[in-house]
Amino acid sequence: MKKFLAVLASLAMMVSLTGCGGGGSDGDILYYALDTEAKSLDSTVATDGASFTAIAQFVEGLTARDEDGEIALNLAEDAETSEDGLTWTFKIRDDANWENGDPVTANDFVYAWTRLLKNGGEYSSMFGPDGANIVNATAIMEGTMEADQLGVEATDDKTLVVHLVTPCAYFLELMNFAVFYPQNEAFIKEVGEDNYATSADNLLSCGPFKVTDYQQGSRITYEKNEEYFNADAVQLDGVEIYQSVSPDTGTMGFENGDYDFVPISFEMVDQYTDSDAYYTYQQGYMHFIMFNYQNEQLQNINLRRAINLAIDRSDFAKNVLKDGSVAAQGFVPSGLTLSPQETDFRDDAGSYLSYDLTQAQQYLDAALQELGVSEITLELLYGNNEAPNDTAAEYLESALSKLNGLNIEMKVESKNARLEDMTNGNFDMAVTRWGPDYADPTTYLTLYSTTNSNNDGKYSNVAYDEILNQITTAADASTRWQLMIQAEKMLMDDYAMVPIFEKGGCALWNTDYEGLVIRVTGPNVLKYVHKV
Repeated sequence: MKKFLAVLASLAMMVSLTGCGGGGSDGDILYYALDTEAKSLDSTVATDGASFTAIAQFVEGLTARDEDGEIALNLAEDAETSEDGLTWTFKIRDDANWENGDPVTANDFVYAWTRLLKNGGEYSSMFGPDGANIVNATAIMEGTMEADQLGVEATDDKTLVVHLVTPCAYFLELMNFAVFYPQNEAFIKEVGEDNYATSADNLLSCGPFKVTDYQQGSRITYEKNEEYFNADAVQLDGVEIYQSVSPDTGTMGFENGDYDFVPISFEMVDQYTDSDAYYTYQQGYMHFIMFNYQNEQLQNINLRRAINLAIDRSDFAKNVLKDGSVAAQGFVPSGLTLSPQETDFRDDAGSYLSYDLTQAQQYLDAALQELGVSEITLELLYGNNEAPNDTAAEYLESALSKLNGLNIEMKVESKNARLEDMTNGNFDMAVTRWGPDYADPTTYLTLYSTTNSNNDGKYSNVAYDEILNQITTAADASTRWQLMIQAEKMLMDDYAMVPIFEKGGCALWNTDYEGLVIRVTGPNVLKYVHKV
C-alpha cells in the first residue's frame, strides 16, 4: 500500500501587498466581501464559487489547503491507496466533531455523496469519469443503479473506503472540492432535507467557523467553532461574508473601514494599483468563445480559424483589462498544475494562439468560397452582468468586424438567460468561461468530450474522445501527461473553441491582516487569517 500522510504538491503563492486598508474595527472579526451571491450553503446543491467559499468556512473535507496553500490531509488523519490505485482507504480523525458534539464519521461522507447522486445534483459528474470515477457512479447517473450502490463504504465509524474504476491522479485534490464534503445524516433528517441550509439554525459545522446568522443573498455571519479539531490554528473570532457587493459599493466600504477584503473591477485598477492594499491573484478561469456546432457555417474550420486569428489577446489583457489577466495560449491556463518533472503544463504544451488580421481575412475568404456565400452573419451571446465578459464581447465585436464579409450581431442577456440559451442550443457563438474544479488539465479537457453535459456547443470528435479514454486509463504519470498535451493540441488544431484570456483577480486587502489563502482551485481559505 502507498501511504499519504501529509502535504502533497504545492501551487505558487499569490502576490500579497502591504499597506493601509479598511475594516477590522472589531479586532478579530474579518469583514469579507464577495462580488456575487452564494446561491446555496448545501454542498450537494452548490455550483458556484461564492457558495463554495461560504461553505468551506463551516464544513471541510478529507483534505484541505494548509497555510502554504498546499493540499494536506484534514478530516482524514491517514490515507492509503492500493498499488493499482483503485482503492483508497481513509481514517477519519478521532477528534473531528460536528458543532453539536457528534463525531464526524465515515458514514457522513457516504451519506453526502449518495445524497447528491440521489437528487441528481449538477455536480454528479464529479463522481464519474469527469472526476473521481468512482465505481457505479456512471450507472447511477444513467439511472440503471441506485445511489446507495456507489462504490464507497464505511467499514466502521472511522474508516472510509472508496473504490475507483480507474486510478485518479488528482484524487486527494478532489477531496477538497465541496461535493465531497460530509453531511450529518441525523441532523439533516431532523431539520428536513428541504429545510437544510436555509437558515443558520438548519446548518451544522465541522469546520473552523459555525454560522450564527444567514441572510440569503446578503450576509453570512460566522463565529469561531470551538469544536473544530484544529481550533488552535484559528485566530479570528469570526467572519462576516457580504454577498453581491458591487465594486463601487465595495471600494467605498473599504475606504470607510466596512470591509477588510473586497474584489475590485478591472476599471478600477489604475486607481488602486499603487496602493499598499492592492492585492492580485490568479483565478484560473479561462474565458473563451464557445461555438455552436449545430450552426452549419461554424462547422467550417476556416471560419473558425479566421475568428481565432482576428483577436489581439495581448492588447485586450494588457491595455483593456489591466487586472493581472493574461492572453490565452491554449485552452488549459498557466499555473494550474505541474508535471511529474515539475514543469507547468502551459510551458510543456506551448502556445497555439496568435494575432494576424491579414491571415484571418484569407481564411475567411476561403470559408466564404467553400460555403458559397458572400457574407456570414453570426450572433455573439454574452451576459450583461458578467464582467468582464461584457467588455470582452464589445472588444470581440470590434475585432471581428474588421473582417470583410463577417457580420456580428450582439445578443446580451442576464447570466441565467445566457446559460439557459446555451443549454438549449440557442446561440451561434457565446462569450463564456470555465474554471477548474481540481488542479489537473482534464478539468478543462473533458469539457469537450462528446458526452459532457456542459458541452453546450455539441462539439464531437471520436478521436478526441478516444484520447480522453486513454488519459483516464493511463497508469504511468508521464505517459498521461503527454496524452493530455496531445489532447489539447487536437482541440486547438481543430479550433474547437477560441480561448481569449486567463482571468486575473484584483482586490483591496486590509494589510492589518495576513494569512489569506487563495488558489486557482478550491475555495478561498479564511481560517489562517490573523492580525499582522
